[in-house]
Amino acid sequence: MEVLPPLSRRTFLKALGVAPFTAEPFLSLLQEREVRLISSVLTYHEVNAAKMTSDVVSLIRRGYQPLSLDTFVGALRGEVEIPQGLPTFLVTCDDGLFSQYTQGLQAVDTIERQTGYFVPLTLFTMTRFEGLPITEDLPDEVPSFNDGRHRYMNKGQLVDMLRKGHYLQNHTADHMSVTQLPEDRLRDQIEVSEGKIDLLWELAERERTVKAFAYPNGRYAGREGFIQDAGFDVAFTTAGITQHSSANPFRLGRLSR
Repeated sequence: MEVLPPLSRRTFLKALGVAPFTAEPFLSLLQEREVRLISSVLTYHEVNAAKMTSDVVSLIRRGYQPLSLDTFVGALRGEVEIPQGLPTFLVTCDDGLFSQYTQGLQAVDTIERQTGYFVPLTLFTMTRFEGLPITEDLPDEVPSFNDGRHRYMNKGQLVDMLRKGHYLQNHTADHMSVTQLPEDRLRDQIEVSEGKIDLLWELAERERTVKAFAYPNGRYAGREGFIQDAGFDVAFTTAGITQHSSANPFRLGRLSR
């Protein structure tokens, strides 16, 4: 099996997360067919650098190629071609926990030194920010969330993650279950979070080309249509599956680490 060259941090940022795969948007417009993507989507909460490094280096040494969120979604849409038989993986983190900034970035740097691959993290983050709007004047130290039990990334750290080539995406403002909220409250949770996430991307001076959602606690029953109507491209559950279908982009699976 031919292995593609390592994806460096510089190449990744320059190519907007699509290199080294081949984009075929015109062909995909002509084809109305289900796309099946086999990819291991890992998900972490509290991150231990040694554990994440071991997980990812093991996959790379077994021939797996890391994907960015843009590339994953492009492949699911049929707009990006991944060589047949090439195993791939995507790394996601839920809740925006502080250890994802400290331990996660440490792991990403170690993985790049050991393998030559830059592995972008997709961060599904709550966006309470003490009920304050996201502005340049909002202090960097304001935490994205506060439950009195865990430590969460703050505004400055989330912007820094984006500037380092990682992805910030929607996990509701307050980690509310989408299956239990009435639609008006769910809409508020999602719209508040979307507005703040978009502004964080703007502060990082990056364009957000994909909108992804992760269901809090993985529960989604009966809400897939609502999430689709809210303008998302994909949504992730916690179902432990690795085969994803363009026919069900709002029920994508992940493997808990």
